[in-house]
Amino acid sequence: MHAEAVAALKKAEELSGNYQSEAYRGYALARWGKQTEARAVLDGLFELSKERYVPPYYFALIYNGLGESDKALDYLEKAFAEKNVLMVFLKVEPKWKNLRNEPRFIDIMKRMKFDK
Repeated sequence: MHAEAVAALKKAEELSGNYQSEAYRGYALARWGKQTEARAVLDGLFELSKERYVPPYYFALIYNGLGESDKALDYLEKAFAEKNVLMVFLKVEPKWKNLRNEPRFIDIMKRMKFDK
């Protein structure tokens, strides 16, 4: 149901004007295989980050959707360093399932005092 998710997230972004919905839309596009569109969302967030704060967690989310695990983990490291509140969901959020056996992800989980 990628199309429905992307449409709903686009509507949420239009109504709220926030980057969170846009980041989740970027993730959904990436998982749908719409690489170009997902990268456009990522580029938009990087542009926005020049004007206002965009948490690194959201860049990690899109990179993870694109299958770029190293970049996703780089941004999760930044989110950890910033003590981003969304990091508390790493253990249970299905979007991170593909990284749960990665040594860097396991290390982040240990530093957060979470079991693997």
